[in-house]
Amino acid sequence: MDHEPQADNSQSRGMFWAMGTIYSSLQPTEHTTHVESALPYLQLATCPLVHLFMPHDHGDHQQRHEQQTHPASEEHQP
Repeated sequence: MDHEPQADNSQSRGMFWAMGTIYSSLQPTEHTTHVESALPYLQLATCPLVHLFMPHDHGDHQQRHEQQTHPASEEHQP
């Protein structure tokens, strides 16, 4: 009888789970390294976005300067 050797399913499954476990444990460390190396560039890239979308209603600097130089004129207005 000529029987072809067949792969043992339990051995194949065990090897699959072993490789999957090793891969899943190494994957987060590899991505963490890439993200950490990119953090300074990501911070620099967010600066223009913050200035672009920052609220612009944080007070009129000219009006505040006039109030400091002429405080009496503000008090006597009807």
